Amino acid sequence: MRGGRGYAGLHDSQSREIKEMLMPSHAELAAKLLNDAATFFDNVAMQNPEIGQQMMENAEVYRQVAELVATDPLGEIAVDAPDA
Repeated sequence: MRGGRGYAGLHDSQSREIKEMLMPSHAELAAKLLNDAATFFDNVAMQNPEIGQQMMENAEVYRQVAELVATDPLGEIAVDAPDA
């Protein structure tokens, strides 16, 4: 018999789709956490003008990394080696 039953009696393909919606990948979770942290930095910046610029810069970096993790989770960042 082809196409067994999975979660709650659904076909395997439907069961996988539901699981993917309910359980984010590690990269998706990391990207969400990074974006949430960026929002936190935005809020700190609005409430503390004296450190606002630094907090906005932090938020931007977190958003950039979230985008990298979400779009290319196994990607590498090229880093120039220091002159020896």
